[in-house]
Amino acid sequence: MQQLNFENAWNRTISNQDKQLIHHTFTHTCEENVAPIHFITLREAINHKGEYLIMTLIHNFSTMPFMFSDTTVYYLEKEQVIAKQRFSFPQLVIKEKTSMPWTFIFQENNFIHTPTLEDIALTIYPK
Repeated sequence: MQQLNFENAWNRTISNQDKQLIHHTFTHTCEENVAPIHFITLREAINHKGEYLIMTLIHNFSTMPFMFSDTTVYYLEKEQVIAKQRFSFPQLVIKEKTSMPWTFIFQENNFIHTPTLEDIALTIYPK
């Protein structure tokens, strides 16, 4: 059975509104099981440096823990690759059958096309 887990820093700093959004999204998507690692986009924003922040709920539907160790994450819009960037988060281990929120920050120089922030998806497998 899929479980929801928050990284310690998230659990201390997340707003009640975001926590409710994450719980609601988890409840409605934890049975989808479309891929071993599946991302659900929760929010997106652009910061003062021009970086794109994509808050996601990461589902690990597999029976093995998952670590982001030099992992390429693809930013898609309408199923087209808009950006790709390598991420390493030594502190982030998503246990088997576990879902966890995380924010990915894409640097402006990693964009292949200009993003519109419409119909966003993240994946670790290029489409």
